[in-house]
Amino acid sequence: MIEINLLLTEIIDNNLWINKISMDNSEIFNLTAPATARWKKDSINATHISFNLANHRIIRQMVSTQDASKFLNSSVTQGDETQRVSKIEELKEVSSQLVFLRKRHDRNKADNGVYDNVLEKLKKELEQTEKMEARTGLKLDTMKEKAKEMEDRLREFKKKQDDAEMTRKAYEHIIERMKMTKINLEKRSLSLNKSLKNGQQTLREELDKQRRTREAKIQTKEALKNLEAYASREKSEKQEKLDIIEKDVKQKQETSRKREERFYRQLEIAEAAANEDRNMRALQMREGLLCHRLWFIYLQKKLKYEMERSSSIEEAFQQVRSITGLNDAQEMVEKYLTREQIYGDLMETINDSKQKIADYIQRNDEILEKINSLEMTKLEGNNPAKQMSQEATKSFQEISVEKDRLRRIRSVYENIKIWAGKNLRKLGGKPVNPDSKLIDQVITIKDKVKEALKRIKENNQTIISPNVAYPKNLTDLLPEKNLYRIRLLSSDLNQTEEDEGKLMQSLAQNNETPDIIARSQKSALANKP
Repeated sequence: MIEINLLLTEIIDNNLWINKISMDNSEIFNLTAPATARWKKDSINATHISFNLANHRIIRQMVSTQDASKFLNSSVTQGDETQRVSKIEELKEVSSQLVFLRKRHDRNKADNGVYDNVLEKLKKELEQTEKMEARTGLKLDTMKEKAKEMEDRLREFKKKQDDAEMTRKAYEHIIERMKMTKINLEKRSLSLNKSLKNGQQTLREELDKQRRTREAKIQTKEALKNLEAYASREKSEKQEKLDIIEKDVKQKQETSRKREERFYRQLEIAEAAANEDRNMRALQMREGLLCHRLWFIYLQKKLKYEMERSSSIEEAFQQVRSITGLNDAQEMVEKYLTREQIYGDLMETINDSKQKIADYIQRNDEILEKINSLEMTKLEGNNPAKQMSQEATKSFQEISVEKDRLRRIRSVYENIKIWAGKNLRKLGGKPVNPDSKLIDQVITIKDKVKEALKRIKENNQTIISPNVAYPKNLTDLLPEKNLYRIRLLSSDLNQTEEDEGKLMQSLAQNNETPDIIARSQKSALANKP
């Protein structure tokens, strides 16, 4: 392209030079040649002058325009706009331009030959005119005037030549400016491409973050659904257990009612048999009946006295059984004594799980940072992230396992909290706040149990005296004749009284209950989250 531009500048300079010479020669020709010759020469000069004026107009437009792209499109950078065109098309275009320039050069060369011939003819005609002038003897003034005119034309010719030189320099300066503009535009395009790549990278990172947040939300929704299903299942199981317990209670009440009816029927039958059996032993039987009735009245009063005496024990046992739902006194005491240990173990497990979850979350954050750094290196051309991605998946699996474990522990914690609230309501405490902590409820239950034990101690001081040897069964406190009536009423009551006696005996012999409660309170406060 530079060579083509140089050829164009040389052709334009040659055309300007030839035009100037032809203009000067045409003026001489007009003065000396005949009319027919002058008419022909004027027509030829007019065509060349119009051609040269068109060239000058194009150059003035190139110089005066402020839009570099138009100038490049019109003169220099016609091949730069077609950078995306294939090589073959570019070669075709260059060859076509060279052919056009060659033809134009040949045409200019032919015109120059014609102009040289015309110039030689003009010279010959000038010589003839000089000879004619010498022959005719023109005056010296006319010759001086012609010489002045020739000098003026020569000055005009030099002035035009200077203008052409300035135009050429301006053209070269514009070309240099266009090259600089092209370089600046290329730099700007490179910077814009770089910023575009950075924007695309940030866009990919944001899309990855959005995808991870959506996955986390979906996982939390699934966990919530599983938790709700688990809660509903636990609720249904508890309802089934309550139904079974109510059914058992109703069956026991029905059996006790039937047993009492059977007992009264037996009494009626015995009385009817006694009325029918009026034989010789009627008097003996009457005496025996009176004696037995007297003994029965005595035993009834004694039984009433003993029942009033042990009413506090019965109330305490009924309260404990209604709160815990247990019938075995030994089991009641064992669960009461081991409750704090179980709660402490559970709190330790929860704290360990929380610590592990925090550690896994920290490790997860570190692994995510490593993954992001490895993704950046991968975009640069390296791909060493396969092993790290495998480790990340393993860590995610471990975190999911720990999350499941934490969910189960929380469900157990909520069940214990509900159980504590129910027991607190049964003990007659204040309404349970749903936001209250489990340790506060347990401490309240302890205080209530302690108050109940103190009331029992105030009602009957001998119940919790460690120096008194309590029987293994409450039936040992009654005479042997009372056992007959108790066995007739219910064979199951013996077991109940035995459990009741064991509970009271354990409470009486274990005089360290307040100390145990205090120690359990301290351990619970130490394990409080």
